[in-house]
Amino acid sequence: MTGSDSQSPQRTGRGLRIALILSVALNLLFIGLVAGGAMTAGQRQSASWSSGPDPRALWRALPDDSREELRARFREEAGQAPRPDRDERRARAAAQDAELLALLRAETFDADAFAALLETRREAMATRSAAAQALLVERLDSLSAAERAAVAERYENRRDRRFGPR
Repeated sequence: MTGSDSQSPQRTGRGLRIALILSVALNLLFIGLVAGGAMTAGQRQSASWSSGPDPRALWRALPDDSREELRARFREEAGQAPRPDRDERRARAAAQDAELLALLRAETFDADAFAALLETRREAMATRSAAAQALLVERLDSLSAAERAAVAERYENRRDRRFGPR
């Protein structure tokens, strides 16, 4: 037996061991992805079923020209100024976060101030949502039966792609 013959089984053993470890790692990764996907899909599907129709999805199911027109009307009727630029939006968000964090970090927690901060945000969102919903209903009311059926078809197709058929 030569020196090279005695090293060959060791090299083969080491390569086989590395291949086995890699195979087990890939199998575990695959199992984790499948299990995670199954768990997440179940959560998304159950959330969609319990929350009812999604007004944003209905809005997106409208024809493009209708959506653009509704956006313009929403800004007009809500009395909104043009959308602030990115830096201004970030500055507002940072100020709100700073206020929230200050309340959380205070030695004595001011539950009323914290609740008021959350309530202010909720009210602003509810007001915007109600205005958008009113415009959506008005637009749908102005469509013909065939146009509403097309909206329903787009809504259903998008829902089924996202959550699967019901």
